[in-house]
Amino acid sequence: MNKKVGLLFLLVLLWFRPTPIFAQTVNLEFIPSTQLLSVGEKANLTLRLNPETSSVIGVDVYAHFDPTYIVVNEVKSLGVFSQQIGTDINNAKGTIKFSLINPYGIYERGIADIAKISIEAKAPVNKTGLFFDFIKGQTQDSNVVDQTGGDILNSTSPAYILLDQKATQNSDNTSQSGLTGSESSPLPSTKNVSATTSAQTQASPSELVPDVKSTTNNTDQTRVNQDLPSPTAQKLLFDTIYLSIIIGSATVIILLMVIHSFKNLISESNARKFTNRSA
Repeated sequence: MNKKVGLLFLLVLLWFRPTPIFAQTVNLEFIPSTQLLSVGEKANLTLRLNPETSSVIGVDVYAHFDPTYIVVNEVKSLGVFSQQIGTDINNAKGTIKFSLINPYGIYERGIADIAKISIEAKAPVNKTGLFFDFIKGQTQDSNVVDQTGGDILNSTSPAYILLDQKATQNSDNTSQSGLTGSESSPLPSTKNVSATTSAQTQASPSELVPDVKSTTNNTDQTRVNQDLPSPTAQKLLFDTIYLSIIIGSATVIILLMVIHSFKNLISESNARKFTNRSA
């Protein structure tokens, strides 16, 4: 009897043993990380997912940019996830958001390029970019959702856009030359060019890089005002509850079976004792 009881306890412990959790670096990034464009030139950025060893069912993307310098024309899924929902491109505020999801039970487990973002250079600037809205632990920003419905995103990598001012100036000079026929506009003096170059060289990095902080603060304030979960989390909520009910029911059934087995063992033991006494 003692051997049977010990075996049942061992089975119960194995069934409910904790699963070890290892730290992972789940990442979203825009590819390429740096791109050189001229004003009016169009290009594509690729959204890449690195889920490490996780099973991903959906991705929520919130990103911002400076609409003074670039425009986002399109966001398109590359087919890794079956659905693209909630797409919103706002070139006035400089924000984009969209979600990519799979049906419950279909997961993405490898590094994949999942979406394409089409952009266009609007005005000259030394450096601008497309940046994720992401604070680890929050759910009202960019997320990577696993099979349990939890946000497992650990890090993001933006894309920096360098606008070629020299190419833009050459284009302007060509246009002016075409308007005046064979006459070309006079070249600027070496003194002026040197002064301009010197001023650009002495400029601080904060003057060369557009102020993305204010845009980030506005975006974060918008996120604070949103109380609803992300689109992917909303879709997974029902499935997660349903799965929890199934697991809970199975657990109860197993416990009842263990209790019933204990009762049978105790009954058999009492019957043997009574038989031995009668003998």
